[in-house]
Amino acid sequence: MCEAGLGADAQFRRAIAHHSYIDQAIRARDDRAPQAAFVAYDAGETAIAPGDLVCSSRRPAYRTIAERRRQMGIGARSHCDVVIKVDEAGGRVFGIGGNVRGVVSLKVLPAVREAGRPLRVATADDERPVFAHLKLRAAPIDANALDTSPAYKRNAP
Repeated sequence: MCEAGLGADAQFRRAIAHHSYIDQAIRARDDRAPQAAFVAYDAGETAIAPGDLVCSSRRPAYRTIAERRRQMGIGARSHCDVVIKVDEAGGRVFGIGGNVRGVVSLKVLPAVREAGRPLRVATADDERPVFAHLKLRAAPIDANALDTSPAYKRNAP
């Protein structure tokens, strides 16, 4: 996040514990963090785009922002991935995440659309539900940025 230009604590509260910046995004949703780069939404509440973060929880296993809001400031095992591509037709969201077993990896996350709602990352694992979508308060990158990136072109099948 620092290398992406979000070095100031008021923009992104970086910490090993993901809940620190999730809580900041919740405060932004409540108009209590006006400089925060992200605003928290429930999964499927708003359209997902490259640059957004999708967050899951483990202990406790939150299912909504409201559940986390009741425990803000208290430690929680959570994880977020940076969205790099949304495949609406294929029902997939591509995310990059690190800090897991010492590696950074590309994840292909299944997504679903419920009637009248935006696409959301599907929760395949009840022990780690995707409960939050942190919306970037900036214009998203090009929708096909992953497909046109030199790294992807070099390694594409």
